[in-house]
Amino acid sequence: MSDTPADSSRSLRLAGLFGLAVALFWVVIGAYSVKSALPPTALSLPHEKEMKLSALQTVPQGWAFFTISPRRPVYFAYQHTARGWESALLSPHSRPRNAFGLDRLSRAQAAELGVLQYQLQDKDWYACNGRPIDACLAAAPVPRTIHNAQPHPVTCGDAALAEQEPVPWAWSRDTHQHWHVLKVARVMIRC
Repeated sequence: MSDTPADSSRSLRLAGLFGLAVALFWVVIGAYSVKSALPPTALSLPHEKEMKLSALQTVPQGWAFFTISPRRPVYFAYQHTARGWESALLSPHSRPRNAFGLDRLSRAQAAELGVLQYQLQDKDWYACNGRPIDACLAAAPVPRTIHNAQPHPVTCGDAALAEQEPVPWAWSRDTHQHWHVLKVARVMIRC
């Protein structure tokens, strides 16, 4: 039994209508999601107040991921070794030693650094004023003792936390450094 041209045309129309309905559904979800993340405006969507909570539960990340500044400062960890100051970061996550992202320890380290950084006060930070990281750490005051209470700590001992921002793209050819050191805090981390 073969389909007649009329049956074939009807199947195409039904498939098109189904595709249009699915697309319209996602447009409505997207509109409510975007509108719920925006500050109050003169425009409003029907049943916006009732839908705002549902939209935030459906798409909880909001839109900060897409609008976060690539120039925001980032915290780095350095370990004092016999060779001097070396990066203590386990990232990037895609390195072979991190099983190309499967080992989650490098992700856990970011949370650990946040907990350690939270223990510091403004007076514990030393402004670098454009100096390289080695010179800034050499001039930084005596380390403050803080406690790393993580169940499986990564960063322990004589260390430093540094707040750094990326070098602007326009200056990338003028320097071999990718990060500009803003301030550092020498710490003795007890695990």
